[in-house]
Amino acid sequence: MLLVFSLCALIATGLAELLISEDFDYPDGPLVGNGDWQSHSGADPNDLLVSSGAALINQNGTVAADVNLAFAQQSGVIYYAADVSVSASASAISGSDFEFFIHFKNAGTIFRARVDVVSPAMGGDFRFGLSTSGGTAEAFTAVDLEFGTVYRIVVKYDPVNDQAQLWVDPTAESDPSVSGLTGSGTTTMEAIALRQSSASSDEAVTVDNLAVGTTFASVTPPLECTESTTPCGDDVYSIEAISGGKTHHFCFDFGGVPSNGACSLTLSSTSDDFADDAAFSIDYSSCVFMFDGDNLSSFTLADVGSGVVVDFAQCSTLSLDDGTGTRKRAVLFSAAATVTSATFAVLASGATGDPHLVGAHGEHYEFFGQPGAVYTLFSTPQFVLNMQLWDKGPNDRYIERIHVLFRNVSQVFSTAAFHPKKFEQKLNRKFVPAGGRARVTPLQVELELCDGHVMRLNQRWVKLAPKRLLNILDVAVTVPGCHDSFGGALGQTYQCRYATGGERFVWSQSRKLEETFRVKSLSAKAGAFARDAPCHDVASVFAGQSPMSGRSGKRE
Repeated sequence: MLLVFSLCALIATGLAELLISEDFDYPDGPLVGNGDWQSHSGADPNDLLVSSGAALINQNGTVAADVNLAFAQQSGVIYYAADVSVSASASAISGSDFEFFIHFKNAGTIFRARVDVVSPAMGGDFRFGLSTSGGTAEAFTAVDLEFGTVYRIVVKYDPVNDQAQLWVDPTAESDPSVSGLTGSGTTTMEAIALRQSSASSDEAVTVDNLAVGTTFASVTPPLECTESTTPCGDDVYSIEAISGGKTHHFCFDFGGVPSNGACSLTLSSTSDDFADDAAFSIDYSSCVFMFDGDNLSSFTLADVGSGVVVDFAQCSTLSLDDGTGTRKRAVLFSAAATVTSATFAVLASGATGDPHLVGAHGEHYEFFGQPGAVYTLFSTPQFVLNMQLWDKGPNDRYIERIHVLFRNVSQVFSTAAFHPKKFEQKLNRKFVPAGGRARVTPLQVELELCDGHVMRLNQRWVKLAPKRLLNILDVAVTVPGCHDSFGGALGQTYQCRYATGGERFVWSQSRKLEETFRVKSLSAKAGAFARDAPCHDVASVFAGQSPMSGRSGKRE
């Protein structure tokens, strides 16, 4: 077992231009009263609800509600984007009584860039309509859409030309869009608004992952990527890219463990949508691969003759190219462009191993434990990390769950998939008031619980047999220096007697010794933990020391 809280570089694209990021992670009930949402019109603002972590707009002919979320006043180009799904009791949207459900507004009653749900054109369920300034849609998406499907809409408002523009599921600003009429120009905006009409258009609109920004990139984040649950084979690197609610599986085959020099890449996919398009091989004269342990973290492939360069370091929404210059589909990968970004770990099959602890001074020792049992991994006066083990014996024990207790904050981490952005926001709502912070990237979580006290958790999988995989957790803990209050199966190695006292840590493998770290439940307190314990003053308590790190991981 390796407790590895490894942190990938955070994606900074568009952060400075992002004005609002709203995931509606509130209890079910009225939206107004959560965050900074407020009412500006309507008979009952409490009728526009949060349901299952999204805003629910019922255009059902009963109660009107208009609510908004303010941002700093903008006089330049501005964008909003949201994940939107529509449902209705009828077989398709019909008639002409179409109602807009989202728009920009100023401090008063000037609305811009309104989006409607309108009737289909070719036998589908509905389309989206757009109006720059009026209450009725004047431009319509070309393709019919389906009830129950989540679409990412992106809307631009240009106040100089007083014109709105709408995209559905775009991958780039140059993708097809529709534009509303132009107006008189120069209208500043300072809020994004949701509208529930009392008219009887009879549809329900769900809005989630709302973003407002001053650039297209700020409201259209890159694809979410994760380790593939369907590995491509030994020494073939795989990812899953999640886009528009669909998961696509890709394999990167370099003909074995990749090494620097000339190389050949075969790209393929088992996803129905891309199985034919994503199947080609390309030769490169110069290839450079970067590894983080067993993870292929990035690679640069270049062909001197053609000038083709692939600098792949993150799952990005790029164009899929077969090496001949033919664009096949806007998906994931480009063989005809240079792309640089934050590090993304492309995971190899069989990338982890059996239970093993590495102490703060490089000590290697086994900790098997009992199947399903809970043990304290690390304890301090300020926080406790407890781990629960999988039963994959007789000697294979892997971490199934980690529980973090930090003052009055409790959080369980498991092998379940998570949305990085939403999970980071959720963690920070819990940990920041207690003095901690969280950073989350695909498959990885970093928690800093006191200055310099960092836990890093990594979701991984291990191949137990050719067709048998197990999802597990690895963890690492870094602290500013030694302290005699540190305890737990891993934390004991951080005590000062092993750092400055000259004593050598020796682990006598025995079930009896392991059971001294066993606790009754994941949420159990352990060691010197106290909910009101202040963080150690790093400058004085750890003066003259260097940071110490330990982890769980494979036997070396």
